Amino acid sequence: MHHSFARWDRPTEQDLEDYARLMAVSFGTKVDSSARWLGRVGPARARVILADDQVGAALASYDMGQFFGGRSVACWGIAGVAVQPHLRRCGLASAMMRRVLEDAHAQGVPLSSLFAANHPLYRSVGYETAGTRALASIAPDRIRVREPSGSVRPMDEQDEAVRRALYQRMAAARPGHLNREAGLWRRATHSRDDVPLRSWLALSPAGEPEGYITLQPGPGAGISQELEVVDLVATSPWAVRRLLGFLGDHASVVRSVRFPSAPSCPFLRSLAEPRVCWEDSTGWLLRVVSLVPALEDRGWPAAVAGRVELELHDPLLPGNSGRWTLEVEGGQARVTRGGAGDVRMDPRGLACTYSGFVSPAEAAAVGLLEGPDYALATLGALLAGPAPWTLDMF
Repeated sequence: MHHSFARWDRPTEQDLEDYARLMAVSFGTKVDSSARWLGRVGPARARVILADDQVGAALASYDMGQFFGGRSVACWGIAGVAVQPHLRRCGLASAMMRRVLEDAHAQGVPLSSLFAANHPLYRSVGYETAGTRALASIAPDRIRVREPSGSVRPMDEQDEAVRRALYQRMAAARPGHLNREAGLWRRATHSRDDVPLRSWLALSPAGEPEGYITLQPGPGAGISQELEVVDLVATSPWAVRRLLGFLGDHASVVRSVRFPSAPSCPFLRSLAEPRVCWEDSTGWLLRVVSLVPALEDRGWPAAVAGRVELELHDPLLPGNSGRWTLEVEGGQARVTRGGAGDVRMDPRGLACTYSGFVSPAEAAAVGLLEGPDYALATLGALLAGPAPWTLDMF
Protein backbone atom coordinates (compact mmCIF):
# COMPACT_ATOMS: atom_id res chain seq x y z
CA MET A 1 0.00 0.00 0.00
CA HIS A 2 1.26 3.49 -0.83
CA HIS A 3 1.42 6.07 1.93
CA SER A 4 2.05 9.76 1.36
CA PHE A 5 4.75 11.35 3.53
CA ALA A 6 4.29 14.94 4.62
CA ARG A 7 5.92 17.45 6.97
CA TRP A 8 9.34 16.76 8.42
CA ASP A 9 9.39 19.26 11.26
CA ARG A 10 9.48 20.00 14.95
CA PRO A 11 6.43 18.48 16.63
CA THR A 12 3.41 20.43 17.75
CA GLU A 13 2.01 19.86 21.23
CA GLN A 14 -0.38 17.29 19.76
CA ASP A 15 2.48 15.64 17.88
CA LEU A 16 4.43 15.27 21.15
CA GLU A 17 1.49 13.50 22.77
CA ASP A 18 1.21 11.22 19.75
CA TYR A 19 4.98 10.60 19.84
CA ALA A 20 4.83 9.58 23.51
CA ARG A 21 2.04 7.11 22.72
CA LEU A 22 3.99 5.81 19.74
CA MET A 23 7.06 5.23 21.93
CA ALA A 24 4.94 3.34 24.45
CA VAL A 25 3.71 1.03 21.69
CA SER A 26 7.15 0.63 20.10
CA PHE A 27 9.25 0.10 23.24
CA GLY A 28 6.78 -1.32 25.73
CA THR A 29 7.02 1.68 28.05
CA LYS A 30 4.32 3.69 29.76
CA VAL A 31 3.05 6.81 28.03
CA ASP A 32 3.93 9.06 30.97
CA SER A 33 7.46 7.60 31.11
CA SER A 34 7.90 8.29 27.39
CA ALA A 35 6.61 11.82 27.87
CA ARG A 36 9.12 12.41 30.67
CA TRP A 37 11.92 11.16 28.41
CA LEU A 38 10.85 13.59 25.69
CA GLY A 39 10.90 16.35 28.28
CA ARG A 40 14.49 15.45 29.20
CA VAL A 41 15.67 15.49 25.59
CA GLY A 42 13.69 18.65 24.88
CA PRO A 43 10.78 19.05 22.46
CA ALA A 44 12.96 21.18 20.19
CA ARG A 45 15.20 18.14 19.62
CA ALA A 46 12.34 15.94 18.36
CA ARG A 47 11.30 15.54 14.72
CA VAL A 48 8.26 13.89 13.18
CA ILE A 49 7.22 12.66 9.77
CA LEU A 50 3.52 12.76 9.06
CA ALA A 51 2.00 9.98 6.98
CA ASP A 52 -1.68 9.97 6.06
CA ASP A 53 -2.29 12.98 8.33
CA GLN A 54 -0.84 11.38 11.46
CA VAL A 55 2.54 11.02 13.15
CA GLY A 56 3.86 8.11 11.15
CA ALA A 57 7.37 8.13 12.61
CA ALA A 58 9.48 10.23 14.96
CA LEU A 59 12.92 10.53 16.51
CA ALA A 60 14.86 12.76 18.87
CA SER A 61 18.51 13.70 19.22
CA TYR A 62 20.72 14.65 22.11
CA ASP A 63 22.90 17.67 21.36
CA MET A 64 25.93 16.18 23.06
CA GLY A 65 29.61 15.59 22.49
CA GLN A 66 31.76 12.49 22.28
CA PHE A 67 35.39 12.33 23.38
CA PHE A 68 38.06 11.24 20.91
CA GLY A 69 41.74 11.87 21.46
CA GLY A 70 41.02 13.78 24.68
CA ARG A 71 38.75 16.35 23.01
CA SER A 72 34.97 16.58 22.84
CA VAL A 73 33.58 16.49 19.31
CA ALA A 74 30.03 17.79 18.81
CA CYS A 75 27.64 14.92 18.13
CA TRP A 76 23.93 14.33 17.65
CA GLY A 77 22.94 11.25 19.64
CA ILE A 78 19.92 9.77 17.86
CA ALA A 79 17.35 8.09 20.11
CA GLY A 80 13.68 7.23 20.35
CA VAL A 81 13.37 6.20 16.70
CA ALA A 82 9.80 4.91 16.40
CA VAL A 83 7.46 4.02 13.53
CA GLN A 84 3.76 3.24 13.65
CA PRO A 85 3.38 -0.57 13.57
CA HIS A 86 1.14 -0.53 10.48
CA LEU A 87 3.57 1.74 8.62
CA ARG A 88 6.76 -0.27 9.15
CA ARG A 89 8.68 -1.31 6.03
CA CYS A 90 7.23 1.68 4.19
CA GLY A 91 10.49 3.66 4.23
CA LEU A 92 9.65 6.12 7.01
CA ALA A 93 12.61 5.26 9.26
CA SER A 94 15.16 5.56 6.45
CA ALA A 95 13.50 8.79 5.28
CA MET A 96 13.82 10.21 8.79
CA MET A 97 17.46 9.22 9.09
CA ARG A 98 18.33 10.77 5.74
CA ARG A 99 16.62 13.99 6.73
CA VAL A 100 18.20 14.28 10.18
CA LEU A 101 21.66 13.65 8.72
CA GLU A 102 21.09 16.24 6.01
CA ASP A 103 19.98 18.73 8.67
CA ALA A 104 23.04 17.98 10.83
CA HIS A 105 25.38 18.29 7.85
CA ALA A 106 23.83 21.63 6.88
CA GLN A 107 24.62 22.88 10.40
CA GLY A 108 28.20 21.59 10.27
CA VAL A 109 27.68 19.00 13.03
CA PRO A 110 30.73 16.70 12.96
CA LEU A 111 29.30 13.40 14.25
CA SER A 112 26.18 11.39 14.99
CA SER A 113 25.97 8.24 17.10
CA LEU A 114 23.25 5.85 18.23
CA PHE A 115 22.40 2.43 19.61
CA ALA A 116 20.79 0.31 16.89
CA ALA A 117 17.83 -2.04 17.01
CA ASN A 118 18.10 -2.44 13.24
CA HIS A 119 21.69 -2.45 11.98
CA PRO A 120 20.88 -2.72 8.25
CA LEU A 121 18.77 0.43 8.45
CA TYR A 122 21.52 2.55 9.99
CA ARG A 123 24.31 1.02 7.95
CA SER A 124 22.35 1.96 4.82
CA VAL A 125 22.82 5.64 5.71
CA GLY A 126 26.49 5.36 6.70
CA TYR A 127 26.63 4.34 10.37
CA GLU A 128 28.95 1.58 11.56
CA THR A 129 29.76 -0.03 14.91
CA ALA A 130 32.46 2.12 16.51
CA GLY A 131 32.54 1.18 20.19
CA THR A 132 30.92 -0.82 22.96
CA ARG A 133 28.78 -0.49 26.05
CA ALA A 134 28.49 -3.45 28.40
CA LEU A 135 27.54 -4.38 31.95
CA ALA A 136 29.86 -6.51 34.06
CA SER A 137 28.28 -8.58 36.83
CA ILE A 138 30.13 -9.89 39.86
CA ALA A 139 29.26 -11.19 43.31
CA PRO A 140 30.41 -8.51 45.79
CA ASP A 141 32.26 -11.06 47.94
CA ARG A 142 34.53 -11.71 44.93
CA ILE A 143 35.67 -8.09 44.65
CA ARG A 144 38.23 -8.51 47.45
CA VAL A 145 39.59 -5.00 47.19
CA ARG A 146 40.08 -3.03 50.37
CA GLU A 147 41.20 0.59 50.65
CA PRO A 148 40.83 1.75 54.27
CA SER A 149 42.27 5.23 53.71
CA GLY A 150 40.09 8.21 52.79
CA SER A 151 36.32 8.17 53.09
CA VAL A 152 33.05 7.81 51.21
CA ARG A 153 30.07 10.00 52.03
CA PRO A 154 26.57 10.55 50.56
CA MET A 155 26.29 13.27 47.93
CA ASP A 156 23.69 16.04 47.90
CA GLU A 157 22.65 18.87 45.58
CA GLN A 158 25.63 20.98 46.64
CA ASP A 159 27.96 18.35 45.14
CA GLU A 160 26.59 18.64 41.58
CA ALA A 161 29.42 20.85 40.32
CA VAL A 162 31.95 18.41 41.80
CA ARG A 163 30.13 15.46 40.21
CA ARG A 164 30.27 17.02 36.76
CA ALA A 165 33.88 18.10 37.05
CA LEU A 166 34.95 14.60 38.09
CA TYR A 167 33.04 12.99 35.24
CA GLN A 168 34.40 15.45 32.69
CA ARG A 169 37.96 14.84 33.82
CA MET A 170 37.58 11.08 33.55
CA ALA A 171 35.54 11.03 30.32
CA ALA A 172 38.06 13.16 28.42
CA ALA A 173 40.64 10.40 28.89
CA ARG A 174 38.36 7.62 27.60
CA PRO A 175 37.57 7.53 23.88
CA GLY A 176 33.86 7.16 23.18
CA HIS A 177 32.64 8.55 26.50
CA LEU A 178 29.94 11.17 26.17
CA ASN A 179 30.16 14.86 26.90
CA ARG A 180 26.76 14.82 28.58
CA GLU A 181 24.13 17.45 27.97
CA ALA A 182 21.29 18.20 30.42
CA GLY A 183 19.05 15.29 29.41
CA LEU A 184 21.86 12.76 29.66
CA TRP A 185 22.85 14.10 33.07
CA ARG A 186 19.25 13.65 34.17
CA ARG A 187 19.44 10.00 33.07
CA ALA A 188 22.61 9.58 35.13
CA THR A 189 21.13 11.02 38.32
CA HIS A 190 17.43 10.03 38.24
CA SER A 191 15.39 6.86 37.74
CA ARG A 192 12.99 6.29 34.85
CA ASP A 193 10.27 7.60 37.15
CA ASP A 194 12.37 10.75 37.70
CA VAL A 195 13.22 9.88 41.30
CA PRO A 196 16.69 11.06 42.41
CA LEU A 197 19.19 8.22 42.70
CA ARG A 198 21.59 7.87 45.62
CA SER A 199 25.22 8.75 45.06
CA TRP A 200 28.36 8.65 47.21
CA LEU A 201 31.49 10.77 46.90
CA ALA A 202 34.98 9.31 47.43
CA LEU A 203 37.29 11.68 49.33
CA SER A 204 41.03 11.04 49.32
CA PRO A 205 43.10 10.93 52.55
CA ALA A 206 43.78 14.61 51.89
CA GLY A 207 40.03 15.30 51.68
CA GLU A 208 39.96 15.85 47.91
CA PRO A 209 37.05 14.48 45.83
CA GLU A 210 38.44 11.89 43.42
CA GLY A 211 35.41 9.84 42.37
CA TYR A 212 31.79 9.00 42.94
CA ILE A 213 29.28 6.19 42.47
CA THR A 214 25.53 6.26 41.74
CA LEU A 215 23.40 3.21 42.57
CA GLN A 216 19.89 1.95 42.09
CA PRO A 217 18.25 -1.27 43.33
CA GLY A 218 18.02 -4.00 40.75
CA PRO A 219 15.80 -7.10 40.55
CA GLY A 220 15.20 -9.27 43.59
CA ALA A 221 14.77 -8.56 47.27
CA GLY A 222 16.65 -9.16 50.49
CA ILE A 223 19.94 -10.98 50.06
CA SER A 224 18.83 -12.02 46.55
CA GLN A 225 18.84 -8.38 45.44
CA GLU A 226 20.98 -7.26 42.52
CA LEU A 227 22.61 -3.86 42.82
CA GLU A 228 22.93 -1.76 39.68
CA VAL A 229 25.62 0.88 39.28
CA VAL A 230 24.34 3.74 37.12
CA ASP A 231 27.47 5.89 37.16
CA LEU A 232 30.99 4.97 38.28
CA VAL A 233 33.74 7.59 38.09
CA ALA A 234 37.27 7.62 39.44
CA THR A 235 40.09 10.03 38.64
CA SER A 236 42.88 8.26 40.56
CA PRO A 237 44.02 4.71 41.39
CA TRP A 238 43.07 5.38 45.01
CA ALA A 239 39.48 6.22 44.00
CA VAL A 240 39.22 3.04 41.92
CA ARG A 241 40.22 0.94 44.94
CA ARG A 242 38.05 2.88 47.37
CA LEU A 243 34.90 2.59 45.26
CA LEU A 244 35.51 -1.09 44.54
CA GLY A 245 35.87 -1.64 48.28
CA PHE A 246 32.59 0.24 48.79
CA LEU A 247 30.86 -2.19 46.41
CA GLY A 248 32.50 -5.16 48.10
CA ASP A 249 31.09 -4.00 51.43
CA HIS A 250 27.60 -4.88 50.11
CA ALA A 251 28.42 -8.61 50.20
CA SER A 252 26.14 -9.34 53.15
CA VAL A 253 23.05 -7.72 51.61
CA VAL A 254 23.16 -8.22 47.82
CA ARG A 255 23.76 -11.20 45.56
CA SER A 256 25.47 -9.42 42.68
CA VAL A 257 26.62 -6.03 41.46
CA ARG A 258 26.32 -4.87 37.87
CA PHE A 259 28.38 -1.95 36.60
CA PRO A 260 29.08 -0.43 33.18
CA SER A 261 32.52 -1.53 32.06
CA ALA A 262 34.80 -2.72 29.27
CA PRO A 263 37.95 -4.87 29.12
CA SER A 264 40.06 -1.72 29.41
CA CYS A 265 38.07 -0.30 32.36
CA PRO A 266 40.30 0.52 35.39
CA PHE A 267 37.73 -0.94 37.77
CA LEU A 268 37.87 -4.29 36.01
CA ARG A 269 41.66 -4.27 35.86
CA SER A 270 41.87 -3.56 39.59
CA LEU A 271 39.97 -6.68 40.65
CA ALA A 272 42.10 -9.40 42.22
CA GLU A 273 40.35 -11.90 39.95
CA PRO A 274 38.72 -10.09 37.03
CA ARG A 275 36.30 -12.89 36.31
CA VAL A 276 33.01 -11.21 35.60
CA CYS A 277 29.90 -12.14 33.67
CA TRP A 278 29.29 -9.83 30.75
CA GLU A 279 25.65 -8.82 30.40
CA ASP A 280 23.81 -6.62 27.91
CA SER A 281 26.91 -6.13 25.81
CA THR A 282 26.14 -4.05 22.74
CA GLY A 283 27.88 -1.83 20.25
CA TRP A 284 27.09 1.77 19.45
CA LEU A 285 27.21 3.11 15.92
CA LEU A 286 28.91 6.25 14.64
CA ARG A 287 28.49 8.36 11.51
CA VAL A 288 30.84 11.13 10.37
CA VAL A 289 28.41 13.86 9.33
CA SER A 290 30.75 16.72 8.43
CA LEU A 291 34.20 15.46 7.50
CA VAL A 292 36.44 18.48 8.06
CA PRO A 293 35.28 19.41 11.60
CA ALA A 294 35.12 15.73 12.57
CA LEU A 295 38.81 15.33 11.79
CA GLU A 296 39.99 18.75 12.94
CA ASP A 297 38.01 18.95 16.20
CA ARG A 298 39.12 15.62 17.67
CA GLY A 299 42.40 15.14 19.48
CA TRP A 300 45.40 13.40 17.96
CA PRO A 301 48.53 11.91 19.56
CA ALA A 302 51.01 14.72 20.19
CA ALA A 303 54.00 12.42 19.67
CA VAL A 304 52.92 11.24 16.21
CA ALA A 305 52.96 13.16 12.94
CA GLY A 306 51.86 12.02 9.51
CA ARG A 307 50.07 12.74 6.26
CA VAL A 308 47.39 10.58 4.65
CA GLU A 309 45.58 11.24 1.38
CA LEU A 310 41.99 10.03 1.54
CA GLU A 311 39.11 9.54 -0.84
CA LEU A 312 35.61 9.38 0.61
CA HIS A 313 32.51 8.30 -1.29
CA ASP A 314 29.44 9.62 0.55
CA PRO A 315 26.36 9.59 -1.71
CA LEU A 316 24.00 10.76 1.05
CA LEU A 317 26.13 13.79 2.03
CA PRO A 318 28.05 14.68 -1.14
CA GLY A 319 29.77 17.60 0.56
CA ASN A 320 31.95 15.00 2.28
CA SER A 321 32.83 13.22 -0.94
CA GLY A 322 36.05 13.59 -2.86
CA ARG A 323 39.75 13.57 -2.16
CA TRP A 324 41.14 15.03 1.04
CA THR A 325 44.58 15.41 2.59
CA LEU A 326 44.87 14.82 6.34
CA GLU A 327 47.98 16.25 8.01
CA VAL A 328 48.58 15.67 11.72
CA GLU A 329 51.28 17.26 13.86
CA GLY A 330 51.53 18.36 17.48
CA GLY A 331 48.16 16.86 18.41
CA GLN A 332 46.31 18.89 15.76
CA ALA A 333 44.90 18.00 12.34
CA ARG A 334 44.56 20.03 9.17
CA VAL A 335 42.27 18.83 6.40
CA THR A 336 42.36 20.24 2.86
CA ARG A 337 40.86 19.33 -0.47
CA GLY A 338 42.99 17.34 -2.89
CA GLY A 339 45.60 14.61 -2.85
CA ALA A 340 45.98 11.24 -4.52
CA GLY A 341 43.19 9.48 -2.61
CA ASP A 342 45.44 6.63 -1.47
CA VAL A 343 43.00 5.36 1.19
CA ARG A 344 39.53 4.90 -0.28
CA MET A 345 36.50 4.43 1.95
CA ASP A 346 32.80 4.97 2.43
CA PRO A 347 31.20 6.48 5.59
CA ARG A 348 31.07 3.08 7.33
CA GLY A 349 34.78 2.49 6.91
CA LEU A 350 35.51 6.01 8.06
CA ALA A 351 33.31 5.67 11.18
CA CYS A 352 34.81 2.50 12.64
CA THR A 353 38.40 3.64 12.07
CA TYR A 354 37.80 7.25 13.19
CA SER A 355 36.83 6.06 16.67
CA GLY A 356 39.75 3.62 16.89
CA PHE A 357 37.38 0.67 17.23
CA VAL A 358 39.15 -1.18 14.43
CA SER A 359 42.44 -0.44 12.69
CA PRO A 360 42.50 0.57 9.03
CA ALA A 361 44.11 -2.78 8.24
CA GLU A 362 41.27 -4.62 10.02
CA ALA A 363 38.67 -2.52 8.20
CA ALA A 364 40.39 -3.25 4.89
CA ALA A 365 40.25 -6.98 5.63
CA VAL A 366 36.43 -6.87 5.51
CA GLY A 367 36.20 -4.43 2.60
CA LEU A 368 35.26 -1.27 4.51
CA LEU A 369 38.22 0.61 3.03
CA GLU A 370 41.19 -0.05 0.79
CA GLY A 371 44.63 1.34 0.16
CA PRO A 372 48.33 0.51 0.09
CA ASP A 373 49.90 -0.93 3.23
CA TYR A 374 52.04 2.14 3.94
CA ALA A 375 49.02 4.48 3.89
CA LEU A 376 46.94 2.15 6.06
CA ALA A 377 49.82 1.88 8.53
CA THR A 378 50.20 5.66 8.71
CA LEU A 379 46.48 6.19 9.28
CA GLY A 380 46.50 3.41 11.88
CA ALA A 381 49.36 5.05 13.80
CA LEU A 382 47.49 8.36 13.84
CA LEU A 383 44.25 6.80 15.08
CA ALA A 384 45.72 4.28 17.53
CA GLY A 385 44.49 4.45 21.11
CA PRO A 386 42.41 2.74 23.77
CA ALA A 387 39.34 0.85 22.56
CA PRO A 388 36.32 3.20 22.64
CA TRP A 389 33.44 2.50 25.02
CA THR A 390 30.87 4.44 26.99
CA LEU A 391 29.12 4.38 30.35
CA ASP A 392 25.87 5.74 28.92
CA MET A 393 22.96 4.12 27.10
CA PHE A 394 20.82 6.61 25.20
